[in-house]
Amino acid sequence: MNGGCCGPCSICTSGIGSSWPMRSTTASLSNWPGRCTSSSRSSTCATRDPDAAQEIFDEAIRLLRDAMVETRRLIGGLRPPILDESGIVDGINYLISEQSQHGGANIEFIHPTEFGRLAPSLESTIFRIVQEGLTNAAGTVKSEKVRVELGQTGDRVHVEVRDWGIGFRSGASRTSPFRPSKGFASGPG
Repeated sequence: MNGGCCGPCSICTSGIGSSWPMRSTTASLSNWPGRCTSSSRSSTCATRDPDAAQEIFDEAIRLLRDAMVETRRLIGGLRPPILDESGIVDGINYLISEQSQHGGANIEFIHPTEFGRLAPSLESTIFRIVQEGLTNAAGTVKSEKVRVELGQTGDRVHVEVRDWGIGFRSGASRTSPFRPSKGFASGPG
């Protein structure tokens, strides 16, 4: 049986039918016309019907394609493909283009740099810093103007995202996320 539902068909004996834990695939397999059925008296497998087998195959291909799209989306979220393809300057231009499509702030991008490509981890970090800055400028601070500057001084790179939004009231007390607030002690336990 190899963990399959009835044993005689290649779907069951290969273990595919029993090893599809993704989503509710196993639940949907029982609704297919080509499903394997088992009873105490006999065991039959309707997948010997070519049309039913083709339907199962087509659904399996669709599920694999969906999984590939989702995998690419997740990987792209970790390290956007634009960085691998074109580098940080084009990556920032992409972010600005995306932000501009949603309306909002006028974004200026200044990038007087001499470097070609940076280390992948550095490009990803800069990309995320700019992405967060643009998101904050559009949402929290409601800025109408934003300047993104990517610069280079010798072998050092700097990035600045500046907005002209509402900001904080001058003199208002605020708790820093990097310092403990009242009631908490810092230092060894």
